[in-house]
Amino acid sequence: MTSRRRRLTVSLSTLVALVSAAAAAALAFWPTDTHEAPVQAPLAAVLSPRRAPAVLRSLVATTRLTGRIDRFTTSISPTSCVAVAAGAAEVYAHNPDQSLIPASSLKLATAAAFLAKVGGTGTFTTVVRGAKPDGSGTVTGDLALIGGGDPLLSTGGYVATRKHPPNPATDIAALAAKLVSTGVRRVTGRITISDDRFDNERRVPTWKAAYTTAGDVGPLGALAVDDGFMSYAPRLVAADDPGIAAGEALRRALNAKGVVVDGPTVRSASPSGAQLAAIASAPYAEVVGEMLRESDNNTAELLLKELAHASGSEPATRTDGTAARATALRSIGVEADAVKAIDGSGLDRSDRASCAALLTTLTTKPGGYDLEDMLATAGKTGTLLDRFTRSPLAGRMRAKTGSLEDVTALVGVTDPTSADPLRFAFISNGQFTDAGGQAIQDQLVSALATYPEAPDAATLAP
Repeated sequence: MTSRRRRLTVSLSTLVALVSAAAAAALAFWPTDTHEAPVQAPLAAVLSPRRAPAVLRSLVATTRLTGRIDRFTTSISPTSCVAVAAGAAEVYAHNPDQSLIPASSLKLATAAAFLAKVGGTGTFTTVVRGAKPDGSGTVTGDLALIGGGDPLLSTGGYVATRKHPPNPATDIAALAAKLVSTGVRRVTGRITISDDRFDNERRVPTWKAAYTTAGDVGPLGALAVDDGFMSYAPRLVAADDPGIAAGEALRRALNAKGVVVDGPTVRSASPSGAQLAAIASAPYAEVVGEMLRESDNNTAELLLKELAHASGSEPATRTDGTAARATALRSIGVEADAVKAIDGSGLDRSDRASCAALLTTLTTKPGGYDLEDMLATAGKTGTLLDRFTRSPLAGRMRAKTGSLEDVTALVGVTDPTSADPLRFAFISNGQFTDAGGQAIQDQLVSALATYPEAPDAATLAP
């Protein structure tokens, strides 16, 4: 609690300075001629804090907020951290530099690093190459499908079945439609696939197998449709090879438009032919926003590999991505030891981050983007669609959640009606269920929702 008390002392010093300035101004106009008419006594003492009502109100509000968060922190696991800033001023810190399992709140670090290094205007592009169709619409030879790392390449059916669907999705059917628009009606050869932009690591070895069977994350690759799942109803089934599954998805989309492909779907190391069609994802910034709002694990992992690719890794690897993330985070003021993680999503239990580091991702603008504008809104969107619906902060809080077994996290910003925004970071590692973790988040949000709890400045003025 030392750092919190230090910050409150600064607030008191500011108050004293302002009041002293008021006193100096009053003395400067005090009559020195004893024959002058007496000056009416001020309604409030010159050195009264009421001479600086806005500062006094802020101090009262901050004091009450820190008291509420103090009571919150004493009720939770000691392996927890909290950091809160009002506007540009940090007003509360409890173990802010403690290294904890962040769960999905790690995505903020991945997002910040990606935007700082790569920017937000580029797109992922999926390309089809082959011989130009003849007069009858026949492509002689193979169609080559080349992955560009798009994490949101999807079918309409998959999007419709997901609680947190990829949005904005890149529709594989739209790529098929572009091919048809060039006159393609038949392909005599095969569909060949190429996904060597990234390596062929399909999952982090230390992840639980249940993450895939539960649909939390699918097999990874630079060419994957529907998060690497080859079927999604009545249950999700992960593809052994997401690239081949993507080729089959294109085949089905072409078949639906009357195009016949004679050969099978196979891998090819050397795609050839002219570019017949291409489809681009939404801009990177929107893809990052989808990852944060929907807590999309596949998107997080592929953004990490694209970060590696932008840093010169060919084929891009997860390990190179984590190194590139650390470098990019340092460029926005996050210390090297503040984030140590082996993946992009926060699924791995060896991942570590501090509240101070995660708060920094909100208080800086990596690549010129406000991450807080990309977060889910309480009771309205994304992972907070059905959370905090009855809270005073419904519609007025945006946040990134984090949840693993015995891990809960919440990082975001509130929009009080009559005060500066509160930016906050909270992580707790303990022993609780998922429901228990949500209950802990609820307690913190209840404390934040009271801010600013103070008399109106007008009532404090002399």
